[in-house]
Amino acid sequence: MPKVARTHRLKPRVSALQTCVSVTITDEDTCMDGFSSRVMNMYAKKMVKKRIVKITQLTSNALALINNYVSSQILH
Repeated sequence: MPKVARTHRLKPRVSALQTCVSVTITDEDTCMDGFSSRVMNMYAKKMVKKRIVKITQLTSNALALINNYVSSQILH
């Protein structure tokens, strides 16, 4: 299959993937906002925040890899 045809079919899928991963990062921020009340145990809040930060970093890395792939292909 010619690269142009393959690229044409792949572009919408990669774009959807980029959007999905970007939204995940936003959702992680929103999730952390939900733990801002004083009712939650401070230790538990720190543990949740630590894990959310780690997930955000991993998700950001995934988005960087996707964007790198896009820029290495002729998808834009």
